Amino acid sequence: MKKLFIIIVFFISFQSLTKADAINDFEIEGITIGDSVFDHFNQKKINNANEDTYKNGTFISKTFSSKDSKLYEYIQLSYKKLDKKKIIHGITGVIRFKDNLDSCLEEMKSIDKGLSEMFPNSKRTDWGKYKMASGNGFYYPITFDFKDESSAMVSCQDFNDSSNIDNNLKVSIFTAEFSLFLEQEN
Repeated sequence: MKKLFIIIVFFISFQSLTKADAINDFEIEGITIGDSVFDHFNQKKINNANEDTYKNGTFISKTFSSKDSKLYEYIQLSYKKLDKKKIIHGITGVIRFKDNLDSCLEEMKSIDKGLSEMFPNSKRTDWGKYKMASGNGFYYPITFDFKDESSAMVSCQDFNDSSNIDNNLKVSIFTAEFSLFLEQEN
């Protein structure tokens, strides 16, 4: 039942994007690239959100619990560290699949199909199984690259039991600038 609900909500959320050529109008939980983090969260919530920093230090990512969410349990927003307006360059929705990689991969295939239909002019790449740089497990990314070099991705993360992190599904969108930054970070 949860799977059917996720699929229905996912497709309703993106019904206006049929045959999109870029991520500009793509929303995750009503948040789009180019919004300000302040459009969705106040300073206190931003300060209290979990923070991921990168080696280079140009960008920062904040992870918010999404209790009022229709679909995702967590939302991660990425923006330039020194940007006072906190303009969003990356958005990721996260759904946990505790000890259930098979269900995560099944859901990923359904979302991949939907994204493939929405983004027929993008370059789709199924990267298969990759070892996480952290050594905490494996991930299975499928990316959609656009002419303007922005990108979308759906992936499952399969964490080792010792990491104490639940397996999860991620749906992400990134500006061209943030996509390039992530490539250089990895």
